[in-house]
This record gives sequence, structure tokens and C-alpha cells, in this order.
Amino acid sequence: MSLIGFMVPVHRGTKHTQFLLSERRFLCEDCHDIPPPSSLVELNLRIAESESERPNAVCGRLKLVHAVLRLDHPLAANLQLSWKQAAAFPWILPSKQSPLNAPLDERFRQSAQDAPVPVVKAFSIPLTLGFLRSADAIGLLRQTIVVVERR
Repeated sequence: MSLIGFMVPVHRGTKHTQFLLSERRFLCEDCHDIPPPSSLVELNLRIAESESERPNAVCGRLKLVHAVLRLDHPLAANLQLSWKQAAAFPWILPSKQSPLNAPLDERFRQSAQDAPVPVVKAFSIPLTLGFLRSADAIGLLRQTIVVVERR
């Protein structure tokens, strides 16, 4: 997966291995708001780098977020779920512009299943959790991590 964006370090220091990647700068002179959480991707670099004011291109592996469901969901007792089983239930997913959708769609394609059609399109953690508590649905809780292989 290749991404381009502004890399903001997660911790203080001069060299970093953890960054948040955003399509726009954090608190630049021309913008007065912080990018929304749904537009951020966590990067884990193999080799530490310095912060940069310029956009960067990175290439790496996307480690997918966690698919979650409530404890008494019909699939909760299964230790091994198939993509076919998961596709049979409603999903709450982020908008199509989210970087999470492409890898999820690809996983369903690899298993010869159609990707789920979301019953709710949102990426608000409280909304996702509230919906999951009351429905036999599957949601994604974001911990998007890209392990950068090269820049």
C-alpha cells in the first residue's frame, strides 16, 4: 500500500518510529482545525526518522483494524470465523474514502465473497459501540497501522 501525507510524530524527540499520517498538516498557518480521526493512519517505521514539514510518500503493509461484535452476538462463540459467515451479518463501516475500506474489500475478494454493504456509514467510536450493543452487526474499531517497508 502506498500513501502520501504529512507525518506527525506520536512522541517527542528528534528521531521517531511512530507517526500519524494525515492528508493535511496539523494546525498549519492556513488551517485552524485538526484533521478528523477517520483521516489519520498510524505509521510504524522500521528505521527512525526526523519530523518533516513536507508531505512524504510511504509504502508498506496495512495491518487491518479489529473487527468487533458484542459478546452475545450469534458469531461470538465461534473461535474461527470465515469471511462467508461474517458477510452474512450487517456491518458498520467508515465512509468509502477511508483507507480502511480497500483492504477489507480485498480480504472479502480473496475469500470469493462480496464485501459487506454497511447498514451504517460512520466512524465515530461512540456511534459504532452504541450500534454494536443493540444489533447483530459487526463493526471496525480503528487501530490502523501501516508498517513502512520503504519511503
